Amino acid sequence: MLVGDAVFHARHLGYGPATFAADPAARASGAARIPTNVTALGFGHGAPLTGPGVDALQACLAHQGGFVQ
Repeated sequence: MLVGDAVFHARHLGYGPATFAADPAARASGAARIPTNVTALGFGHGAPLTGPGVDALQACLAHQGGFVQ
Protein backbone atom coordinates (compact mmCIF):
# COMPACT_ATOMS: atom_id res chain seq x y z
CA MET A 1 0.00 0.00 0.00
CA LEU A 2 1.27 3.47 -0.82
CA VAL A 3 0.51 6.00 1.92
CA GLY A 4 2.39 8.96 0.43
CA ASP A 5 2.67 11.85 2.88
CA ALA A 6 -0.13 10.64 5.17
CA VAL A 7 2.48 8.72 7.18
CA PHE A 8 6.21 9.39 7.34
CA HIS A 9 8.92 6.85 8.06
CA ALA A 10 11.95 9.06 8.50
CA ARG A 11 13.46 9.05 12.00
CA HIS A 12 10.33 7.36 13.34
CA LEU A 13 6.84 6.45 12.21
CA GLY A 14 4.56 9.43 12.36
CA TYR A 15 1.83 11.38 10.68
CA GLY A 16 2.86 13.67 7.91
CA PRO A 17 2.95 17.36 8.88
CA ALA A 18 -0.42 18.94 9.47
CA THR A 19 0.35 21.47 6.76
CA PHE A 20 0.34 18.62 4.21
CA ALA A 21 -3.16 17.49 5.18
CA ALA A 22 -6.39 18.83 3.72
CA ASP A 23 -7.95 18.17 7.15
CA PRO A 24 -5.26 17.88 9.86
CA ALA A 25 -7.78 16.61 12.40
CA ALA A 26 -8.52 13.62 10.14
CA ARG A 27 -4.94 12.31 10.08
CA ALA A 28 -5.52 9.73 12.82
CA SER A 29 -8.77 8.41 11.39
CA GLY A 30 -7.20 8.19 7.94
CA ALA A 31 -4.20 6.21 9.20
CA ALA A 32 -6.53 3.95 11.19
CA ARG A 33 -8.08 2.85 7.88
CA ILE A 34 -4.86 1.15 6.77
CA PRO A 35 -5.99 -2.47 6.35
CA THR A 36 -4.59 -5.02 8.78
CA ASN A 37 -3.71 -7.43 5.97
CA VAL A 38 -1.19 -5.07 4.33
CA THR A 39 2.21 -6.73 3.87
CA ALA A 40 4.19 -3.71 2.68
CA LEU A 41 3.89 0.08 2.99
CA GLY A 42 5.50 2.70 0.79
CA PHE A 43 5.94 6.28 1.96
CA GLY A 44 6.56 9.61 0.32
CA HIS A 45 9.37 10.06 2.86
CA GLY A 46 11.39 7.22 4.35
CA ALA A 47 12.13 3.62 3.57
CA PRO A 48 9.31 1.16 2.85
CA LEU A 49 8.14 -1.20 5.57
CA THR A 50 7.63 -4.92 5.16
CA GLY A 51 6.98 -7.82 7.52
CA PRO A 52 7.70 -6.89 11.15
CA GLY A 53 7.76 -3.19 10.29
CA VAL A 54 4.16 -3.31 9.13
CA ASP A 55 3.27 -5.20 12.31
CA ALA A 56 4.91 -2.38 14.33
CA LEU A 57 2.78 0.17 12.54
CA GLN A 58 -0.40 -1.80 13.20
CA ALA A 59 0.55 -2.24 16.88
CA CYS A 60 1.17 1.48 17.21
CA LEU A 61 -2.24 2.28 15.76
CA ALA A 62 -3.98 -0.32 17.92
CA HIS A 63 -2.35 0.56 21.24
CA GLN A 64 -1.82 4.28 21.05
CA GLY A 65 -4.47 5.30 18.57
CA GLY A 66 -1.75 7.00 16.60
CA PHE A 67 1.89 7.88 16.35
CA VAL A 68 4.55 9.89 18.03
CA GLN A 69 4.56 13.13 16.07
